[in-house]
Amino acid sequence: MNTLMKTTYKYWLGGLLIAGMMSACSPDEYTGLDEANVPQASAFANNIKATVDQSTNQITLELTDAKGLFPYWEIETPNGKIERSTMNPFTKIFTNAGDYKVKMRVGNHDGMSDGAQETSVHINNTIFDFAKYYGLLSKQSWHMANNEKGHLGCGPSGTDGLEWWAAGPDEKIKFGLYDNELTFTTDGQYTFKPGEHGTIYVNKGCSVFAEHKTADEDFCAPATEQTTTYNLEVDGDDLYLTFPAKTYFPYIAYDDMWNKPRFKVLSMTAKKMALVADNGGIAWHFILTTESTLEKPFAGFTYNQEANLWKKAEVEAGGIYYADANWAPYPDNGGSTFEVTNEQIKVVLPQPVAQQWQAQFPVVTNIGPGSPLMSSAKTYDFSCVINSNKDLKALTLKMVETGDNGKPGSLGINYDANALFYDNSTNLTAGDDVVFYKTELKGIDVQDNKLQLLFDFGGCEAGTEVTIKNIVLIEHDQNTELDKLPGQKPQPEKPKGDWTGANLLEGMNVKIGQYYAPGWAQIADAEYTAEAGKYTITYPTAAPDQWQAQFTFTDTGIALDPEKAYDFRVKLLSSNDHPGVTIKLTQEGNDEVFLTADRHALVGGEETVIELIGLKVNKEQISNLKMPFDFGGVADNTEIVISEMHLQEHK
Repeated sequence: MNTLMKTTYKYWLGGLLIAGMMSACSPDEYTGLDEANVPQASAFANNIKATVDQSTNQITLELTDAKGLFPYWEIETPNGKIERSTMNPFTKIFTNAGDYKVKMRVGNHDGMSDGAQETSVHINNTIFDFAKYYGLLSKQSWHMANNEKGHLGCGPSGTDGLEWWAAGPDEKIKFGLYDNELTFTTDGQYTFKPGEHGTIYVNKGCSVFAEHKTADEDFCAPATEQTTTYNLEVDGDDLYLTFPAKTYFPYIAYDDMWNKPRFKVLSMTAKKMALVADNGGIAWHFILTTESTLEKPFAGFTYNQEANLWKKAEVEAGGIYYADANWAPYPDNGGSTFEVTNEQIKVVLPQPVAQQWQAQFPVVTNIGPGSPLMSSAKTYDFSCVINSNKDLKALTLKMVETGDNGKPGSLGINYDANALFYDNSTNLTAGDDVVFYKTELKGIDVQDNKLQLLFDFGGCEAGTEVTIKNIVLIEHDQNTELDKLPGQKPQPEKPKGDWTGANLLEGMNVKIGQYYAPGWAQIADAEYTAEAGKYTITYPTAAPDQWQAQFTFTDTGIALDPEKAYDFRVKLLSSNDHPGVTIKLTQEGNDEVFLTADRHALVGGEETVIELIGLKVNKEQISNLKMPFDFGGVADNTEIVISEMHLQEHK
């Protein structure tokens, strides 16, 4: 859990309070101001990156190379309204077409620049159609972006709500709001699910839900699953998300968030949405995400899967050995009970046991000589979940071949030399689920008898009850859940190119060919626009199969040497999810000769940068490059943007 550093100095800029934002992000200790170190805006003339997503009217402003610095943005809308922010990057949806003037000053620990850098951005269209936003909202379920700084924050009314306080990653994890799940449909339906905690989080200053407040601090209030409606609307330059009265939301900051829920939409993609709720006195900032950001603890492998060998085996209780401190077996097994099924094992131990091996409870399987469920030629993974009502140290588990044919009522001899695993290091804390697991175990050939899973509860207190569930025995090569294991390292990133090489596509002869045939019935070509290397294509009708929506750069005149390697880069943006765009760099007139022919999935509303490194021509030389982009699989009413194409010799 991160703790925000408190600061004792503030900046006043034109009536806007900026409360030590950068210091709150930094662990460095600060002792005083130094006017000589105040940055000059003129030094950052080339550090403003301004872009517009014309499909959603979203402006993005970024101060690049900003280590130790923060920008102060002033955006003047065509209506004369001024938007201010110190976010970097700053993203905001504006609803009206026109030119937006941008001023940027630069600040650091020591102050804010007097001068400003200026630029402008242009929005092409005024928002009248909310279909794209309904589409983005309905892609997946949403929840608070708990691992992102500022997922919850507050600031002065009229701002983006982050200037006074911004929650650090997981800062509110114990209050349950990260469990809340929000879903939207394209026809205006909203569903709230409270999740595991079954609550919402409420500001201490609210009068609503006050019956659940027990101290002068924020509190949790019970919530139930709720299905209601939502609406998108335009007010001035801003887009708003509204709900009916008494609609659940993860955090209720003031009474009217419950009585009249209304949120300004700062930004929205298929994975992330920033909202502001403002009651005229204070602005509250929320970041929601569709990505899974809560790291859930490993709960063992999935029991209910076809590859689980334990699920396929026949299991039964074996002979119990339950003895006192002098190794004398308790009469009638000490009154213990031993319930065994594939799904669950339950053991009740009325008598205390002093030492290891004085409380042995084996589960015997039908895995015997020649069984297809176990072989020394293979490796295996095992997991189970164990819960005890009392503390128990050094629980023993082993999976070995039995003696005496594993007959119930007779413990027999344990063939410990022929064991899949043996472990006596598991400690149980009363009431907690403990996951026991082993991976890449060398298999065994059961020679004479049967395979058993033995539990020894030596050291248990009187009245101990233990439940073992979610038991999985699986061939290692069949285990698709190894990425769930604690401490697994993420897959290495794909290599990134050095894109400073000469772009072979620059100045190419631009000739466009199309083949648009939904259901293989060719129709009129898709409409497109081309501007400065950016191509925007509109597909009104779905083309479900590969090669049914081809947009091709033909007869470029570019030659590629089979003795050389090449790097290719392109940015794609689709308004809807796409299962796989085919990009083929091939020889004009001979599709059998190509540099690449791979497919690439796209997430609706999210820019995807595709980088293909070290490509080589598969056959002879390409003397005249052709570049088909096949959008077969496209949905109805999809807009696709191709931009930033770069082809170079591999560096």
